[in-house]
Amino acid sequence: MQFLSQSFTKLALGAVLVGSVLTGGFKPAIAANLESEANNDLLNATSLDSWFTEDPTAPDIGLSNFYKTASVRGRGAIDSVDFDPEDFDFFSFTVAQAGIAGIFDIDRTRSTRNVACDYSRTGVCRRGTVTTNDIGFDTFLFLLDDLGNQLSLPSDDELADPGSLANSPFGGGQSLDAYLRWVFDAPGTYYLGVGFKTLPDYRIQRGDYTLHASLSTQPIPTPALLPGLLGFTAALRRKVKRDRSIV
Repeated sequence: MQFLSQSFTKLALGAVLVGSVLTGGFKPAIAANLESEANNDLLNATSLDSWFTEDPTAPDIGLSNFYKTASVRGRGAIDSVDFDPEDFDFFSFTVAQAGIAGIFDIDRTRSTRNVACDYSRTGVCRRGTVTTNDIGFDTFLFLLDDLGNQLSLPSDDELADPGSLANSPFGGGQSLDAYLRWVFDAPGTYYLGVGFKTLPDYRIQRGDYTLHASLSTQPIPTPALLPGLLGFTAALRRKVKRDRSIV
């Protein structure tokens, strides 16, 4: 899997972001689709294919004018000492052709059960006080191909987008919601993994999250074609300007 350069990715995705922001692409909401349990391995991954829709006002998606999006509400759990299969959720989706860009965004996380560490007797993390207060729920994302090969490093990019800040318990523009971008160089079936991390001094955490998986409706230009595309666009603008001056 070939990952396009960071500068080009920012340019390509930034170009469509402008159009989205101008048309009001961010409208927060919680997804109606629910993950299928137990989706803790690739064999039982929840398929997103039937949930992709094209909606210029898709919830919390800033590129919804150019992307189709599948949104799903999930639930995760993590034990920082005794790991178990609930530590990951997996989702499958199909990419139709090379050059399709993907944006994967976790929003609206909330912790529903938190077990603090009790270091008092042994100095190691044992189960301590239990609280149901929302203290935050930390997530990360990673991609795999149809053979289970990991394509991307775990992304813990905590982008402060509207969906992440809508109910963040931290305030001040802080968020623990993960965000991942990728450009696929081949069609096929892919898997997205959602992982969880406990906050410091907590043994166990359970929580909810909303996943927005977005795929571009058309391939984005490759770096080799980008200079020609920009040149064509500039020439077209000059032609329009000349035509207007004649009129």
